[in-house]
Amino acid sequence: MDDTQAQAIQQLYRPKPFRLFHILTGLGGCLIGLGILSAIAANWFETPRWVRLLMVLGTYTGSVLAAWRFEESRPILSRLCLLLGSFIYGGGIFLVGQMYHHGGHWTSAMAWWIVGLLPTIALLRDQWQMLLVQVLTLVFISGAFFDSPSFPQSPGLMAFLLPPWPWLFLGATWWLGRTYWRETPSVHSLTAITAVITLGIRFFQATEDPAITLLLLGAIGLITALYRPQKALHLHGGILLFGLCGLALSVPDVWSTPFFLDADTMYRIRDGLALVSGIGTAVVGLGFLIRGHRIGTTIFAVMVLRYYFGSVYSFLSKAAFFTTGGIILVLMGWFLERLRRRALEKDREEGLS
Repeated sequence: MDDTQAQAIQQLYRPKPFRLFHILTGLGGCLIGLGILSAIAANWFETPRWVRLLMVLGTYTGSVLAAWRFEESRPILSRLCLLLGSFIYGGGIFLVGQMYHHGGHWTSAMAWWIVGLLPTIALLRDQWQMLLVQVLTLVFISGAFFDSPSFPQSPGLMAFLLPPWPWLFLGATWWLGRTYWRETPSVHSLTAITAVITLGIRFFQATEDPAITLLLLGAIGLITALYRPQKALHLHGGILLFGLCGLALSVPDVWSTPFFLDADTMYRIRDGLALVSGIGTAVVGLGFLIRGHRIGTTIFAVMVLRYYFGSVYSFLSKAAFFTTGGIILVLMGWFLERLRRRALEKDREEGLS
């Protein structure tokens, strides 16, 4: 064995870095930034305007210079200073706008904060900055929908497409994650959550019907799980999204029916649609379970318990209710464990062959 082969083997058994240290330092940088912003805000109105502007520019410049100074010698401290500068930059946008009495909604300042951080991510490829932008994008999209008058109120295609800023920010974070952090699940998971929330908001704006919105999101989740089953994020995320939408659709109040029908007919239609949705979700979850996907177990078990607790509680005594529920859980656990062992034996046989 030569030196190259020995080093390659040593690389396989090298211990992984202690990620808790990075998490704690990242959270520490966030708290320091928030603390500085809080201290400045507490004495903001008593400070002259030019002093306030110099404070914002000076602290931001100092944090960026400190990040550059410690880039080689102390990389963690450098990233911490850069994260602090990003918070000062965002806080400065809000504070300067307030100082000079610039009108507008708070989401406009949030949008400029995101726009200013995107080039930093592309240049420095810092994952902390990426996660910050993803969180800001999620806050911006949610805040723009729930608290902004700029979003269109009338349903239709334009309500789905406009305004374009959420789509542009979502596309930018997706491209950055795919380009620089292709193998980092946390980055892609947060992007997927943001995409689901964006689609849900836009579907609801376009249709003004929660049932149709949940049906569309559930279909997207199921297609994602079936299209890329070899990708854990696509498979698990898709099944989970489908299951959550199916669980919500199993509630009759989610469904809307034509108003010209009488009350009894409306209730029967809503109950029937909810029942079909619940049974369909349970069947799909059982199908994924049989194929060896463990998250299908969760979907199937939740749907079984949902109908058990929702339908049987009022007909049985408490003793019979809890006893029967316990028996169902025990039998379900035995059945799922049997399927798990069968899947493990199949994988072992395929590995040996």
